[in-house]
Amino acid sequence: MSPRDIHHGTRVTPFLVKATIVACLGGILFGYDLGVISGALPSLTKSLDLSSTQSETVVSFLYVGSIFGALVGGWVCDRFGRRTAIMYTDVAFLIGAIVLACAPGYGAVLCGRAVVGVAVAISALADVSYLTEISPEHHRGALVSCNEACISLGFLLSYISSYFVSVNVAHGEGWRLMFGLSGLIAVLQWCLMIRMPESPVWLDEMGREEEAQLALRRITQGEGSVEESADLELHEGEGESEEGEDGAPEDEPAGYLKDGAASPDLPHEHPAVSHYWRQAVIAGFLAVAQQFCGNINILNFAPEIFAQLFYGTSTEDNSEALLVTTIILGSVKFLITSLVIWEVDTIGRRYLLLGGVGLITTSLLFLVIAFSTGLETEFLNSSTGAVDTRYSTTQQGLALVGCTGVVAGYALSYGPLTWLITSEVFPANIRGRALGSMTVLTHASAVLFSYTFLSLQEAVSPAAPFGLYFSCSFLSLCFAYVAVPDTGGVKAEGDGEDVDELLDGMCFWRQQCCCCFWWCCSLCGGGSGGGSRRERLEKDGSLRDVGDEFGDPDEDLPTPSGLAPIT
Repeated sequence: MSPRDIHHGTRVTPFLVKATIVACLGGILFGYDLGVISGALPSLTKSLDLSSTQSETVVSFLYVGSIFGALVGGWVCDRFGRRTAIMYTDVAFLIGAIVLACAPGYGAVLCGRAVVGVAVAISALADVSYLTEISPEHHRGALVSCNEACISLGFLLSYISSYFVSVNVAHGEGWRLMFGLSGLIAVLQWCLMIRMPESPVWLDEMGREEEAQLALRRITQGEGSVEESADLELHEGEGESEEGEDGAPEDEPAGYLKDGAASPDLPHEHPAVSHYWRQAVIAGFLAVAQQFCGNINILNFAPEIFAQLFYGTSTEDNSEALLVTTIILGSVKFLITSLVIWEVDTIGRRYLLLGGVGLITTSLLFLVIAFSTGLETEFLNSSTGAVDTRYSTTQQGLALVGCTGVVAGYALSYGPLTWLITSEVFPANIRGRALGSMTVLTHASAVLFSYTFLSLQEAVSPAAPFGLYFSCSFLSLCFAYVAVPDTGGVKAEGDGEDVDELLDGMCFWRQQCCCCFWWCCSLCGGGSGGGSRRERLEKDGSLRDVGDEFGDPDEDLPTPSGLAPIT
């Protein structure tokens, strides 16, 4: 039987709602640990007397841990199960929280951040896998999207908790409590998850069918006859022997299944992995661009940005008032993300991506203007004896609009769409590897860009990092406009032929040089990307024959009416 057939229920049961809430606690943990550094960094910097480079390193070390977590996360989920992987990450979250809360110095803080980073990466994979595999097909999109909303909720909760801790805890030690609070969420999820069943899909793939039936009965409680439902759904493939050896009716040729699903035991042709280089370029662009737009640095360093704007200093003075601004940013992120995940199929991926990146680009221009107009004045800070800068009301307004616009644009585009589009442009047989590779790439980009904010402001000017982010975002907008199609209608199964057709319709991919594949060659009359898909595959040598021993691979097989050929 196929694991895809394991759960065809149509009703969301109370137990399924409970399991979804428990799994989504991982999303809250994910968002909390990413966002808490914004409120903790000012007091941490003061407590440990950190330099700008050390502060940036504290921020980046979570992403260093995430790279390792992304590399091993898939193996952990497949080897030990989705539920068990979630519980392992809870233990890692708790260990990281304890290390950070009790850290005696800078090195311990880095270790704690790295441990949390590993947990963040594995949790992202395990939570989504678990939700996908316990959800009914007709409600899967909504239930899985709840995790994305919970990530934004985690950001907001981190900002709110940072504000209350800064108000009630002595300056210099509040960061310990901010980091430690995430351990409570981890303990709560572990205690609740231990009562949840393992994924029936994973259990069935491991050959543990009796346990899979028991898990499915718990998830589908109250939906018809539980025992009959579970037995039918777990074994519906066994009755297909009457239809033919390969699941096709006897009057239909073996090797053709409805909805384009092909039997893996029969000869078929499909492109080699190298054929999907265009999809890899798009996925890599999204993975890198979402970090290079500067959104994560604006969230991480929001108190420092607003301290410069309103108080002419980057110190911890007036931290309570500054943290209110992060709550505003977190609220904007949560509200827009919640809207987008419910309306993404209605509005369309491409419109959301272009609109969001356009808003980011415009907002970054506002920030560049705000920090470089020359309207600011210098004054002597009586408390520190240093010369600080006072920005005008116009500059403050532009910066507020700019920061809010970047966060809103990210929530419209990269936030909900990066991994959705990446999963849709690749066929099922390489989707897992593609997602894993892009996860590593995006965390590596985050490490690099974490060092571009404070360092550039000190070395060049306050506007320098925003100028860099604006340039990157403008180039990203141009590339997205000419190269990224709307993938809303592509099939989850198959070899990606529908994605190839979408890419052929984009001007960036429509014409390519036959030697280097760069679009710029088409501007001066380079080669063309025209011709049928099979002709292109044969020309670039990426058509791979599978099952040559079954006969001539060039022989066309008949396609029955209403059925899709093996691809």
